[in-house]
Amino acid sequence: MRRPPNGPSPTCGWTPRSGPPSPRACRRSARPSWKSGYTGKGVKVAVLDSGVDQTHPDLKGLEIAQKNFSGAPDVKDRYGHGTHVASIVAGSGAKSGGRYKGVAPDVKLLDGKVLADDGFGDISGIVAGMQWAVDQGAQIVNLSLGGDDPGLDPMEAAVARLSGRALFVVSAGNKGGDGPGTIQSPGSAPAALTVGAVNKQDQLGDFSSLGPNRDGTPKPDITGPGVEITAALTTQSEQPSGEGYVAQTGTSMAAPHVAGAAALLLQQHPDWSGARLKTVLTGSAKPNPRLHAYQQGAGRVDLKRASTALVAAEPGSLGFGLQSWPHTDDKPVAKTLTYRNLGTRAVTLELTVAATNPSGGPAPAGMFTIRDTQLTVPAGGTAKTTVTADTRKGTVDGVFGGTVLASGTARRCASVWWWSARWSRTTSPCGTSTPTGRTRRRTPR
Repeated sequence: MRRPPNGPSPTCGWTPRSGPPSPRACRRSARPSWKSGYTGKGVKVAVLDSGVDQTHPDLKGLEIAQKNFSGAPDVKDRYGHGTHVASIVAGSGAKSGGRYKGVAPDVKLLDGKVLADDGFGDISGIVAGMQWAVDQGAQIVNLSLGGDDPGLDPMEAAVARLSGRALFVVSAGNKGGDGPGTIQSPGSAPAALTVGAVNKQDQLGDFSSLGPNRDGTPKPDITGPGVEITAALTTQSEQPSGEGYVAQTGTSMAAPHVAGAAALLLQQHPDWSGARLKTVLTGSAKPNPRLHAYQQGAGRVDLKRASTALVAAEPGSLGFGLQSWPHTDDKPVAKTLTYRNLGTRAVTLELTVAATNPSGGPAPAGMFTIRDTQLTVPAGGTAKTTVTADTRKGTVDGVFGGTVLASGTARRCASVWWWSARWSRTTSPCGTSTPTGRTRRRTPR
């Protein structure tokens, strides 16, 4: 069976440019890490996609292993998607004199071709590629692909099974135009670091898939630059171009920005697990106050904040589930929130709650509360508090979201976001989807 594509045509989102485009925002935010000597050196990153054109000047010498899991005859990237994604993570920028350098240009690249030359791939091949990547020692795995299976499918199960060995960074999908509940698999896996797309002004791309998951899991987790992103153009297509670069739009482009940021952070903290990387990246993200939690998760990846983080919130997001009408008999739901001190001195945190209603205005008073307004976290230790959602408050139905902000010593230390929903008899929180057997790369609607 075939999984339907995420966009209307194989070329949607491709915008070749004749003039020099502007540099990527995430590349600019990586410069402080580069100056500190963090370029991803020694970190193994797998790109599971349509292949990687290692003959491109920006990608020469980066690959340490490659394998074909698709129906294509070889590992060449005739489709071009994987080359573009890999270049965002790790491109040297050689052809542009360094202008289009990737976020983590010194990583060791693992090239798993899981999508064939038409952009489609079998779920079995994708899962096999995921297993191969971690067996090869990948510490970060980028998946800029997905499909519409509801519930637990083999790709989600693979993320759950393998996340103890690597961080899976997955694009959220490009079905935002269909409304809430459009996160695609395997980005719907709770353990995945699921990435939505924003533009240079941190405005959400209108195509970027929205949470929550069908089962109520909070998604997406974070956003990254994903609109008009310039990166390497494959030389292995049927009609190769000498331009060297192309601009693409989609959550496919946002995920490798975050994967690259994770690689820089892992070089700085080589003992950190994938789960720790995820919580620090989400806890240090920069939220757009005009966006809801189910649109942006924690906000746009902020590498400068992540690299100087003193405290991590665990988990990075809280889901309070769905409450059906009538709401007079709703029960308050409490979730434990743990703060971990990554430093060598005790930290006293001031905790504040900010919550919004479905229209972006303030949530009803008392709907979300936190047990402690101040919390002291010992050096190298943890401290816990409780966040409670009471959906008996207010009269409006829909998705509510918010943030717990932890600040201390005149700086923002960490944040955690959540969502909760209350629904009337006739409202459905998520769309329906049809399980099929194939998947393809992200393209915007």
